[in-house]
Amino acid sequence: MDDLRDALERRKYQIPAHLVFVGAGWHPILTRLHEQVVALVPGYRVSQVKEKHGELRVYLTLDPHLDGHITAAVNTRVHELLDAAEDESRRTCEECGKPGGPVGTGWVKTLCSVCA
Repeated sequence: MDDLRDALERRKYQIPAHLVFVGAGWHPILTRLHEQVVALVPGYRVSQVKEKHGELRVYLTLDPHLDGHITAAVNTRVHELLDAAEDESRRTCEECGKPGGPVGTGWVKTLCSVCA
């Protein structure tokens, strides 16, 4: 029971609890990112999830106190996963998840032709 309680407690600080900060079109990207990161660092925590300049931004904390020693290879892999998610968001409509691109000047959003 303590393992379940610990897992539920950790989840409050992970990506699934932060989906509300971006459009539903990016939720599958974030869900996949969560699954990939939690497999490497079960106790990771989110500092922030947001849209900036039409891209998904995810800032994580990898805490060695929660997950023991985090190797350089694991750290590098997590950053590769973050970069891939951000790259995918640049071509995915934030609202509906269909293929999209940057729309607007000044305040840029990534949207498909229908949502634009």
